[in-house]
Amino acid sequence: MIFLRCLSALAGILILLFAPQVAQQFAYLVDAGDVGTNRVMLATMAASAVLSSGFFFVTVAGPSVMRRPVRRAAAAFLLAVPFAASAWVLLSSDRMPLVSFAAPLLAMSIITFSAFVWPGARRPRRRYTRIPEGLNAPASPVRSSD
Repeated sequence: MIFLRCLSALAGILILLFAPQVAQQFAYLVDAGDVGTNRVMLATMAASAVLSSGFFFVTVAGPSVMRRPVRRAAAAFLLAVPFAASAWVLLSSDRMPLVSFAAPLLAMSIITFSAFVWPGARRPRRRYTRIPEGLNAPASPVRSSD
């Protein structure tokens, strides 16, 4: 599990590093000059922060995601964002830089979801029962004389 948490941290860092570079290639599509380019870059930085937040959340709260339903729901929601965004890009775009960025993102979000969120939903909770003191009290130890 520690390997998957480290891989999740690496995915979050790579999203923060490469998303602005991919968006810079498509900033020329905006015809508003420097102001439009700046808006595209700011929107890309905000989107990359949202995309990477699920991976960082799983990195920080990995084992407790599987145990607590609220954290499991938060992780599922945060990982659904990169899953949906990368699936949409793969289905609708024909530009190679976007596809080459979205395919590993989709794979990593599926791996992270299946490793941390999905198993927590099936794991039964342990119930510890306390034996009443009067019932089934242990017998006094018998010493054998050799």
